[in-house]
Amino acid sequence: MQIHSSTSTVIKNNHILNVPSGFIGIAVENSPSVLISGNKIYGGNVQAISIGQPPYESNTDNAIVIGNDIQLGSSSHVPAIYVWGSKNVQVHGNTHANTQLGEVILNEGATLAITSALPTGSASGDLGGTFPGPSVSEIRGHAGPSPTSPGYLNRNGSGSSNSASSQGAAHSFTPWIANATGRTGAAFVQNKIVYTSFRAVGMTTSNITYRIVIADNTANLYDLGIFDTSGNLVTHLGATAGTKFSSGTSTYILPFATSGVLKQGTTYLFALTTNCSTSCAVLELATTYQKVPYHNVTGTGTTRGGALPSSFTQEAASTQAQQGWSVVLH
Repeated sequence: MQIHSSTSTVIKNNHILNVPSGFIGIAVENSPSVLISGNKIYGGNVQAISIGQPPYESNTDNAIVIGNDIQLGSSSHVPAIYVWGSKNVQVHGNTHANTQLGEVILNEGATLAITSALPTGSASGDLGGTFPGPSVSEIRGHAGPSPTSPGYLNRNGSGSSNSASSQGAAHSFTPWIANATGRTGAAFVQNKIVYTSFRAVGMTTSNITYRIVIADNTANLYDLGIFDTSGNLVTHLGATAGTKFSSGTSTYILPFATSGVLKQGTTYLFALTTNCSTSCAVLELATTYQKVPYHNVTGTGTTRGGALPSSFTQEAASTQAQQGWSVVLH
């Protein structure tokens, strides 16, 4: 295909197959500007695209060669694209095969504005490291949390600044459960699992904050923990004596035995158990109600030594509005 024109030229989405030996797939001469895009050029043993051949090498400027698929018929000592004298040539996003001299060669003073080569050197701005494989080191000038620990980037209410934290934020949730005993709090059931469901905020939780409204400052053992909806334990306190868990009517912050990873928007079960039979500790109840799909207020399964098991079989989902208590995972 040879075009000799004194006006702007667009050559797009052509299939030029079985180019004979010694012929050029697309040759443009004398056109002041040209766009060559989306063409398939297969075969031949000389350049697939030629822009501005003599005596017109100074007349084809502002050429854009983008997204062409070039496959010469045999490995040839030629480039895929030959540019003669043209200025401001943009060449990028092309594929080429069987070209010993690479993608593009410039001749007779031609200049290349953009090539398909990957950038090199040090990254700057919000990027760190070096090209061609930089990393995102910050967002709009503010460093984010370490990738090895939970964290967040917080935008203030006025939108004027950001702040970053290398630690996971403390996330509150209110699991909902009926007050089965009629007391002013959520009841434990001896050697049984009482649980309710909640939808998680994505985080890694290592601690729990809760409030006791009826104390048990004895050796009775208590446990709080989180299960997935298949009944597998995610994390828990482990058996904790009342002298540590509920020695007075106060707010407590205790560490989980191991950190638990909670996935954003996923439903989990918040569970509790004890070996206490009478005068047991009670968690503070909330004053509102909310519908939840999984809950058990009378106790299920079997626990020993005041500790939650590694797994249990929860009951089928049955959405009801339940009163609850607030805890904080952090």
